Parts: sequence; C-alpha cells; structure tokens
Amino acid sequence: MKYWYALRYGSRETKRYLWSVLLGSMLTAAALIYSIGKRSWIGGLAALFFGIVTLIIWQSKSLSDQELEELEEEEVSLEEEKGSKAEEEPEETELYVDFDADQALGQGEEPRAEEEKENREAEQPKEEEAVVSDYNTYSPAVLKKAMHRYRVKREHRPVMIDSCPSKGIRECPAYLWKDRHKAYLLLLEKKPRRIEYPLEKMAFLEYQRAVEANPDKEYPAFQKNSPVTSVFKAFLPDYYQQRKNGVISDLKNLYRMAGDLAFTNTSVKNVMEVLKPGFRVKDAVTSGNRYGAYFTESYQQNILLRDRVLEVDEYKERMKGLLQQMAQEEISLREFRHRLEELVEYRFITEDFADYFLEYRAKLDLAKAGQK
Repeated sequence: MKYWYALRYGSRETKRYLWSVLLGSMLTAAALIYSIGKRSWIGGLAALFFGIVTLIIWQSKSLSDQELEELEEEEVSLEEEKGSKAEEEPEETELYVDFDADQALGQGEEPRAEEEKENREAEQPKEEEAVVSDYNTYSPAVLKKAMHRYRVKREHRPVMIDSCPSKGIRECPAYLWKDRHKAYLLLLEKKPRRIEYPLEKMAFLEYQRAVEANPDKEYPAFQKNSPVTSVFKAFLPDYYQQRKNGVISDLKNLYRMAGDLAFTNTSVKNVMEVLKPGFRVKDAVTSGNRYGAYFTESYQQNILLRDRVLEVDEYKERMKGLLQQMAQEEISLREFRHRLEELVEYRFITEDFADYFLEYRAKLDLAKAGQK
C-alpha cells in the first residue's frame, strides 16, 4: 500500500522512478516466460538484460520509510478532510474554513505554493502582533489539522516564545522540531504560522537574566481554560521579585537563540532536547579573570538548575563529572581544596559533596605515589 500511495501522491520524479521499475519488472517477467515456453536463448538474454537494467534503476534511488509514511499520512489526512467536510456540523465547518481561509484552494493556486508563500512572508520582519486573547478557536480537531498541514514531526516538543520582534512574535505557544538542516516552529497565533531557522543559527542558547516583567498583564489568554492552555500553561515564565534602590521589580529570566528569539526558562529543557545547543552566559563572572574554568562551568550549570532546565539528579551527574576532571588536574591538594570551598561558598555543591571529592583526590594522589 505504501508504494501505491507513492504512485498516486508522490513527486514527478518518484512516480517516474516507480513506473520505470514496474515496467522493467514486467518486461523481465515476459521475456523469461517467453524463453522458457519457446526454449529460446534469445528470450533468456532479453530477460537477463531487462533484469539488469531494472536492478540498476532500483538501486539508483530508494524511497525511505519516512517518505512513504509521509505520503500515507497525507492520503489519510485527505480522506479525513473529505469525511469531515461531509459530516461536520455547520459550526465546526465554519471554524475550519476560518482557520484555513488563506489556503485559496480552487482559485488556481496549488496548496504547496500557497504554503511556500506563507513561509516566505513569515520570514520577513514585521511589526509585533497583538497577543492572542484566547485560544478557544483551537479545538483538538483544528490542532490536528494544523499539525498535518505544516508537517509537524512526531519528535516535536511544546515551547513558549516570550518574544521575537524580527518575526512579529510575542507571548506565543509553539511546537518545535527539526530535520537535518533546519529548525521549525509552528506558532499558535490567531492563525497558525510556521517559521524556520537554519540549524547553525540555533547552535547556542544565551542567558538573559532579570528581564523586567508584568505578571498581571502578560499571557492574558492563559487565564482561560482551553486545549492549548492546558498543554502550554506549564511553560509560562517563572516570575520573581527583586529590590533595587528601594523599588521592588517583577523580573523573569529568558534564553535567546538566533539573535532575538527568546524562550521562557520553563521551555529550555525541551529546546535542549530537540536542538542540543550549547549554553553560554555573558556576564562579569564568565568574562572576568577572577574565576577559573571549573568555577565558571559550575556557575552556568547552577543557573540551569535554578531555572528548572536541569533536574537535581541531572545537575548532580554533571557536577560529578566536572569535579572528577578537576581532581585529575595537575594542581596541589591545597589548591584543589580551595576550589571546592569556593564552590561550597556559592552553593554550587554541598559540604558533603566537597568532602567526598577531597577523599577522591587523596586516593588519586596515593595511587600516583605508589606508581613512582
């Protein structure tokens, strides 16, 4: 059935390839039957010739399971759409038509061309859009159709984009996924919109601490219950207060990629799972000469822990690996103890953790002494 979907809905190149293989197989079979029936060596040579040509064509290209699966899903989606148009009640039909009003089907423009046009428009800088007041138009059926239409992969993750002025995004839930060359975001705005970035632009996350916030006015749509808010509420930013010059301010921490694409702190775990980016903090601690490399790395990992990007067990494993490396450095025991005390002072590790690695370093020193 998968190859049948490819013959019906595949690209022109795919159809030409499959028809060539099919025709070659038929000619090979016909020549073979003729040679056996007539006991003709010419028929045998013809069968061998057609078989070799068919094999060469077959090996020149192969349809991956993913390509076949996408074609099958497209067929299923088309069938579901036909059925839904016939069976949906008027209210649901009106909702779906409004949702896809920009498709312009039946007006001389192909769906794929329209989608490419939308993607080009999405890439153009634009003024910030108004924040969505509610997500009640996004029923489960509408979300499913949007994910089919924009080819959202199964490996997608939900994230919250706090802002991205260059793309006109503000306080927007989205689905994130990637392929070999690009990262994609399906934005759940008034109408769904897909944007994309080259993966090289998504190679690093940059930390932005203490961004001024207004918890009472931000993300107003999440004051109401809907299928979207039930999924994405967990990705709202963590707010905290700080006093400066006698004034208390509401703040939040953000993580930026590709220049001005800012994710909430609660989204970063999913961003890291999908994109595997590096993480760097630019501030007085990381850029100055006062602290060493191990302290700086511990500092960055501790930020990820406090912002709920890392679980406690993940943080412990990372710190364990970091301190094992530090214990093997060619430094004195006194210097090693001083570095541990510094990490304890800033609450990057506990005293028990420091004591454990002091013993670990002592064992390493004894082993080295025994080898001399």
